[in-house]
Amino acid sequence: MYNSFFEIDYPPFSISQDLNYLYLNKKLKEILDGLRYACDTKEGIIKLTGDVGSGKTIICKALANELKDNFLVINIHPAEIKSLNILEVIDSKLLENNIDSILNKTNIEVSKNRILIIFDDYTKISDENLNSIMFANENIKSTSLLTFLLISSNFENKKITNVLKKINDRVIYHFDMPKLSKDDTIDYINHRLKMAGYRNNQVELFSKKICSLVHEKSNGLPRKINILCDKCLISAFLNQRKFPSKKDFQSAIESTYIDTNNKSLFFKSYNFFFISIFLAISLTIIFTFNRSYKSEKILEVDTIVKNEKKEFKNNLLEDLDILSLNEKINSSLSEINKTDNSFSTILISIHFDPQKIILFIKDYKDFFEKNNFLIYKTIIGNKNGYCITFGKFDNLSLAQEAILKLPQKILDNKPYIRTFGGIKKEIKGTIGQEISQK
Repeated sequence: MYNSFFEIDYPPFSISQDLNYLYLNKKLKEILDGLRYACDTKEGIIKLTGDVGSGKTIICKALANELKDNFLVINIHPAEIKSLNILEVIDSKLLENNIDSILNKTNIEVSKNRILIIFDDYTKISDENLNSIMFANENIKSTSLLTFLLISSNFENKKITNVLKKINDRVIYHFDMPKLSKDDTIDYINHRLKMAGYRNNQVELFSKKICSLVHEKSNGLPRKINILCDKCLISAFLNQRKFPSKKDFQSAIESTYIDTNNKSLFFKSYNFFFISIFLAISLTIIFTFNRSYKSEKILEVDTIVKNEKKEFKNNLLEDLDILSLNEKINSSLSEINKTDNSFSTILISIHFDPQKIILFIKDYKDFFEKNNFLIYKTIIGNKNGYCITFGKFDNLSLAQEAILKLPQKILDNKPYIRTFGGIKKEIKGTIGQEISQK
């Protein structure tokens, strides 16, 4: 959506695990080196922990890449195990790689020298299967070929069973993923921009002030840094700012759930009991008094949607052309102007060619027939742009919930929440530019 505007070749803050974007500060490099050394020693079980979004997955991917010449790396997630015996799951994974059962033989011929088995979220594995892992580690004659790496998030270690205690006692090497410092966060952001092909080497895209704010709210967790930076760039792009501002950062925060304390809440059992009762009674009262109000709101929204569909179903969705597109833009402008500035909508797509916006609407005809949408013109980088928005929400959380329910192909466009006040300001600026150009 914004790559060309910011002179970037590729999306810099995608949360996909792309090794091209791997960032290693001193501590992370020590962890990667330590994991590689631990795999080579053939001793005991290795454990890797860290907060959700701290980078455990990409570190393991980097480890697998470094070991690929000598190790066959197998990943096992608890969802793959279900009610199966974990040794049978290991066997099936080996068979997928043309290796006979390794669990009941003494002499195994393997194309690689060693086998690394990574258990993701190992604390969710049943006690019976955890016992099987210990058995395989200690008793199977072919175990010198096997290395076990157990991964878990820190919050998953709250409840430690006897079996988990036993398996933790057998851990020889334990590594914990650190959070990024403020300086590391700045380096991390600039590193990703560089790898994405950011071409303006004279000026940093994110100021140190914005980087500091991102670090504070993300608590130094790479995944949250990526999400906040991506949304900052979207906001800056929509407001035609070449560099993200504090307003863009605030917009990113408002459309992202951030646990500012980054702590889980713990209650003593007796307190939790009474709190639960209190919350249940309170919610019952709230739902009772608001039911009629919500019904009226739903009826109002349904009426808007039905009227919208009735008006444009035939001449817009079925026989959409430039003329009917302009009619839709004019009617959308009228609706935008009479909508309260505090209301929100979801920007789902931007196009510079009117024919492409027509094709986009026709491609998602089923979606647009069922939902209220608006189209307005704007100017982006001296080009006419056409923005499509979906929905009208008087509550930010409702808009956030609506985004999650959008079709996956529309989600791929990275939809974004905007206020009607911001859209009105943008349209006003666009009209002013058009007049000055004339």
